[in-house]
Amino acid sequence: HGESSVQSRLCVDVRDVAAAHVAASLRRDTVGNRYVCSTERRIPSSDTAKSLVRAWELHRNGNNCDDANANADINRIHCDTAFDGGAVAIGDVEVLAAERLKNDLGIVCRPVEDTMTDMGLALLSMND
Repeated sequence: HGESSVQSRLCVDVRDVAAAHVAASLRRDTVGNRYVCSTERRIPSSDTAKSLVRAWELHRNGNNCDDANANADINRIHCDTAFDGGAVAIGDVEVLAAERLKNDLGIVCRPVEDTMTDMGLALLSMND
């Protein structure tokens, strides 16, 4: 239960990586090509934190958690809004990937909000 600020990161859902891997393996014209599976823009840490809060709220509501300790945990999710992203600013494009993934492999990565919320729910369910 350590604490650290949520930082901005590029993100991809492992389910999308798996789908891209399978799609690439089924096509002869992808041999020797490399594909980047990722968001293109740096994600603000506040967006990630909101998704994790959403996961906690969904988990709490689904498990009827109303005790003070359970509700206090949500206040431990925080983000570093001072981090500007360094060489690539938050919100700026860091990598181009979406168009090539869609055109070559038919893959459209799911929204980061869904990925982060699903990840949070999966982690929380491990403690049930």
